[in-house]
Amino acid sequence: MTCKTLILAMFTFVCTATAGNIKDLRPDIEDSAKRYGIDAALLEAVLRHESGNGKSRAAREYNNHGGVMKGKQLRRLSSKSECVDCVAHILFKYRERGLVNVDQIARRYAPYHRSEWTSAVKFFKKKIESGQI
Repeated sequence: MTCKTLILAMFTFVCTATAGNIKDLRPDIEDSAKRYGIDAALLEAVLRHESGNGKSRAAREYNNHGGVMKGKQLRRLSSKSECVDCVAHILFKYRERGLVNVDQIARRYAPYHRSEWTSAVKFFKKKIESGQI
């Protein structure tokens, strides 16, 4: 193994190991959920699924834990807190349109992967609400 390969492997390990634990975002999640009057567990579940538990490239490099798009491109956000607030605002807007449960939200948030997205978000939401994560 070359030095360059070893350094790259170590960097990847450190980035993956420290890739923004979603639990660290809970104060922001609670604040945004309260501000917008949305379910904090739902917000966290969406963030967990969309970011691969904070380990996705979008989460690490773009502070984008929510899969938030701008047109056809992944949006680059200035901070994780901004992302939490952005996703909370999206869920708030959906609620205003009558989209309140995971199945309804999935139609807009992930129309091409609706059943997979719904199952994953429900899974995370249940784990969050039961205190398992």
